[in-house]
Amino acid sequence: MDQFEMLKKRARENAFVAKYLDSPESALGKDIIKLRITNRLTQQELAKIAKTTQKTISRIEAGDPGIEIDIYNKVLKKLRNLK
Repeated sequence: MDQFEMLKKRARENAFVAKYLDSPESALGKDIIKLRITNRLTQQELAKIAKTTQKTISRIEAGDPGIEIDIYNKVLKKLRNLK
């Protein structure tokens, strides 16, 4: 096991960290990052398309539980409609 994998394993031993990593917000954030990168967009470009701010996109991608689910949905919808 490499050093990064060991670090991840140790981090998951902390209940707070494990809860965060397993949260729906964290999963949605990861999906949004993948879609944004696949579409070759910066956070700023995605923010403009979704009519929000780069800071909000950053918080979404970080899995911030303080972001309303409607914002996640709006950003995902905009990303899925790009083609």
